[in-house]
Amino acid sequence: MKFLKLCYVIFGGALMLLTSCSDGEDGQNGLPGADGLSCWDANNNGNGDPEEDLNQDGNFNALDCVGANGANGINGANGVDGANGTDGLSCWDTNGNGVADTAEDINQDGNFNTLDCQGTNNGDGMDGLSCWDTNGNGVGDAEEDKNNDGNFDAQDCQGQDGLDGEDGLNCWDTNGNGLGDAEEDINEDGNFDTLDCQGQDGADGQDGADGTDGQDGADGTDGQDGADGTDGQDGTDGQDGADGADGQDGADGVDGNANVQQFEYDLEEFADYSFLTLDLPDAIVTPENYAYLFYIQHNIGNLIYSIPGPLFDNQIYAQVYVSFNAENISVEFYNTSDNTDANIAQGDYLKVLVVAIELNNGSKNTENLLQQLKDSGIDVTDYEQVAEYFGL
Repeated sequence: MKFLKLCYVIFGGALMLLTSCSDGEDGQNGLPGADGLSCWDANNNGNGDPEEDLNQDGNFNALDCVGANGANGINGANGVDGANGTDGLSCWDTNGNGVADTAEDINQDGNFNTLDCQGTNNGDGMDGLSCWDTNGNGVGDAEEDKNNDGNFDAQDCQGQDGLDGEDGLNCWDTNGNGLGDAEEDINEDGNFDTLDCQGQDGADGQDGADGTDGQDGADGTDGQDGADGTDGQDGTDGQDGADGADGQDGADGVDGNANVQQFEYDLEEFADYSFLTLDLPDAIVTPENYAYLFYIQHNIGNLIYSIPGPLFDNQIYAQVYVSFNAENISVEFYNTSDNTDANIAQGDYLKVLVVAIELNNGSKNTENLLQQLKDSGIDVTDYEQVAEYFGL
């Protein structure tokens, strides 16, 4: 908005107003004022000094001028508690009137509680289908008797056998190449078989208790007195004959073996076989209290082999198991080359020999007994040594 400039004059001692007057010329601009100070320039030197970068962001600007937060204000007064909410409805109060109505005693036990809130059982579902009923018609159709045994049952639900897995590796084939490599003949007997799979002998166990000494043999019978000499001539008495020398004492008996028994099983009656089942002898009342050594006699040279172990010509080996529940002994024969069942021809082997040794306080288990025999220099795989030791 532009204003009209008015001029006043004094005339004859009276102030008089003139209608207008012209502006004078503008005066010169004043000198520029001094520069203001930046808010962060606390020492007023016009420079950004390190201590003036208060937020340490590398810049000198208004962000360095922000002061520290003030103290928290006083908490306001708590509000007034509201009124209690409305009580909920009991689950059995189906009409929501807060009253136990007769119709709401669902189970009719005279009480109104959560038992009245349980729903009713639904109807039974449909019967499922038998696993063999492949067409779902509820009938045993001929093609559903998979095993052709005349019955329709779970046996018909079994699928076909899966394919045979790959052949396993022989225990001696340590590199898995399927070949008998020289370094795999561990016992260096020229064969690659389970005998090469046996680990090193474990450390010797503690010595077992000494065995009971056998009874001394009976004293020898005294020699008979010599016959009286004949009377001399002229009535002179003949000299008495010398007394016979006492017989020598019998040799000491071997260690008692009253608790060691040997049993033999005749194999000539068996037809061709790959395993044998032999009954435990009735003479052994408590078979679990005995240790057993097993041997088998071949028809060539009557050679006797230890079981378990390789037999005649190392092509076959035998295993043996004792079942105390079934009270029998099982002997099984395998081909050394591939661990398949080996068929033994009738007459190849003559008999199985079983040495039963009762376990006493000095040999409470089979391992202790075998260790005692080993410490005595007995090779339990050698039947002749065992028989001689026990006087069999």
